[in-house]
Amino acid sequence: MFLDIVIPKKGEEEKFVEVAKLLGTKGLIFIYGELDRINLKKVKAFSSKDFFVKTGFIMKDLKNISGLKKDFDYLFSNGERAHIENKHTDFVFETEKTNPKDSMHYRNSGINQIHAKLLKEKNIVFCFSFNEVLNASDKPKIFGRMMQNVMIAKKYKIKTLFASFARNPMELRSKKDLETFGRCMGFD
Repeated sequence: MFLDIVIPKKGEEEKFVEVAKLLGTKGLIFIYGELDRINLKKVKAFSSKDFFVKTGFIMKDLKNISGLKKDFDYLFSNGERAHIENKHTDFVFETEKTNPKDSMHYRNSGINQIHAKLLKEKNIVFCFSFNEVLNASDKPKIFGRMMQNVMIAKKYKIKTLFASFARNPMELRSKKDLETFGRCMGFD
């Protein structure tokens, strides 16, 4: 079963569902940066027998996290250590752009061995965002950081997921596109 993760603007959810169904996607996880219970109820209504819809929240700080877990199905983080150590975090994504500069001796890819051990221990899924490469101003730098994260994920046997993280419906990708993206990054 193929699912995708998207970050829609309010009111565009129906377009995302239409395009996702055309691409053969069986479900979408809509993630938001703020709580709007009315919109969440509307989004959950798109779920049907042959297409599921879930919701997620992008954590900025750790305030009211347990309360947010009641409203959202999943909690997403940008890879901050405090978020990874939190028992409610489900996914980590787009860590490659958290550090603007690389060191002379290594890439600042957003995760390191300590983060990797915590991700494995806490059973948190590490996500690779196709949108991050698609819209990057410096594609080779982001691609290199992702490849480093792939090596770390494989070494520590972290659960991984490739998703589009589309900001608009035309950025959605098919299952084959994301599988190819994963192979280019170094996964079998």
